[in-house]
Amino acid sequence: MRRRWKYALAAAGTLLGGLALAIGGPILYVEKACRADRVPASAAPSRLATLGYGAEVRPALDTYLSYPEWYIVHAYEDFAHTLAVGDESNFAYGRSVSTYWSTLCHLNRFSSARGEATFEVKAMLYTIGHSFALEMGAKAAYENTLGALSEWIRGPEKTGQDRLSAAMTADYVDFLYLKPWYMYDFNAWAEKLSALPTDAPPSPFRSWERRIGVGLELRAKAAYARMIGAAAAAGGEVPRTTLSIIRFPSGDLPPETTLERDLGDGELLIRTARYRPLTDIMRQIALAGGDAVEIAGNDKGLATLIVPGDYPDAKLPGTVIFTIPIAARPTMKRIGLDMAVSDLGPLFRQLQAEGAAVEHFYDY
Repeated sequence: MRRRWKYALAAAGTLLGGLALAIGGPILYVEKACRADRVPASAAPSRLATLGYGAEVRPALDTYLSYPEWYIVHAYEDFAHTLAVGDESNFAYGRSVSTYWSTLCHLNRFSSARGEATFEVKAMLYTIGHSFALEMGAKAAYENTLGALSEWIRGPEKTGQDRLSAAMTADYVDFLYLKPWYMYDFNAWAEKLSALPTDAPPSPFRSWERRIGVGLELRAKAAYARMIGAAAAAGGEVPRTTLSIIRFPSGDLPPETTLERDLGDGELLIRTARYRPLTDIMRQIALAGGDAVEIAGNDKGLATLIVPGDYPDAKLPGTVIFTIPIAARPTMKRIGLDMAVSDLGPLFRQLQAEGAAVEHFYDY
């Protein structure tokens, strides 16, 4: 009996140790190995603050540490592409997780030289990182075993459930560019999945397996989303607009842009939506001959670019922080660039002429 207890305690200790390593390992790695010496910061106040809008100036570090959350959007974009041309078992789940942590390492090293992120920001990054790792780990375990078996039984022709799952993933990616993930209606897609017939060719087995497996995943995500949504609501409303100073030639401003003040000498203070719409608005301003001066009270920020795989870093303004291959577009790569806000307009124009693009500017 004692021997059994010893084995049980040893097994429990091993399990707890492995769990602690899985949770604490990435955090210790980022906090200890991914840091840099502090560089002197500019003491000059932002233009926005001097104009009397100090409450709308956002921390400069947020531009760098907002990317990891967007990386998950990009990972889902790659997953949607995989489903468009193949099956769930073709996706590189492990690589997606490791890239999250390696990218966070690059960004933490870069940002730690410029200041210290708040506990709340770090906690959020580690929470979503572990949640993403858990989700990808569970999907990998399932899709590479029972999911792969049902793919093999089905053959090359996809079922209605396969097509619905691919459509849902593509729709989810579009949604994530505009709103937080926890606002997505997973239950609506679970209902659509349940409504599909399971006795239709090419494979009733695959149809049932998708209805049960994907359906359970969607229901679980819906429950988790309700919990996260409630926590987010308790934390207060997140600002949905931002103020920017731009230089703009005469003419109409882009849609969804409000003129806050005319500052003279061709400079305007404008209010726009944040996130994806801000990038689209700045692109329109740039292509109309305008330029950004300051965004949310900052004159530097992080942008991601989509460029050909052989595009030289030397052609870019600023500092390349990371480079990631894009599974959905094998001939292209994603570059994370620390750059002056004033270089954003010229960069939009330069890359458009070269068949590349500024994908997103991370607006603090």
